[in-house]
Amino acid sequence: MEEKNSVRKYLFETIAMVFATSLLGAAVAGFIMKNFVAEDLLWVGTGGFFVIGTDAISYASIFQLFGLSVTLSILLLIFVSDIFLSKYMLVWRYMIFLGLALVSISLFVVVFNWFPPGVWQGWASLLGAFTLFSSTSMIPTFLKIKREDKEYEKALSDYKSKQK
Repeated sequence: MEEKNSVRKYLFETIAMVFATSLLGAAVAGFIMKNFVAEDLLWVGTGGFFVIGTDAISYASIFQLFGLSVTLSILLLIFVSDIFLSKYMLVWRYMIFLGLALVSISLFVVVFNWFPPGVWQGWASLLGAFTLFSSTSMIPTFLKIKREDKEYEKALSDYKSKQK
């Protein structure tokens, strides 16, 4: 029962974190599009995400982001947490997660027409933002793991020296 509650807690916390990050990303994208992108390059109003303009996104878009957040959180639960697949190296699990996350995001873009699929600038922006966000989240995670590994190694060597 405790393990089930732990999985549920991890999943809900992750959904909240990913959803908040998604909304922040949408806000940043809207700000950039409104203030820094030339008017002729904007596809606002033609796609489903910023269908009502750069000043706001629709409720449908918010629920779509929530659906994407749930999808990404389930992928995180399966591939990155130690609850499942813990015998595989974290680096490989994280790479698989990133690949599946990119596929999931791309499916949401196409299915919900967040921007016209033929617009290469949209895909370039998506790939750039994905790379930026995933690398900024990956670096602290791996630094934390490296620090914890050193602590565990030190604790193990201390334990072995006390045993002698």
